[in-house]
Amino acid sequence: MAVAEIAAELNLPVSVVKVLCGDLLDASLVLVQAPPGRDNQPSVEVIERVINAIREL
Repeated sequence: MAVAEIAAELNLPVSVVKVLCGDLLDASLVLVQAPPGRDNQPSVEVIERVINAIREL
């Protein structure tokens, strides 16, 4: 989850959540991962097929 998503879910300012996440990271209570690279992302064709299928619902 992104910091902005966490802030929105908790209804807190992003700056507060960044500090809290930093404290949790320092205490080894959270794991930070890089977003997936381009090799792990679906193709544009797959995304378009999903969008079209959702529109048909």
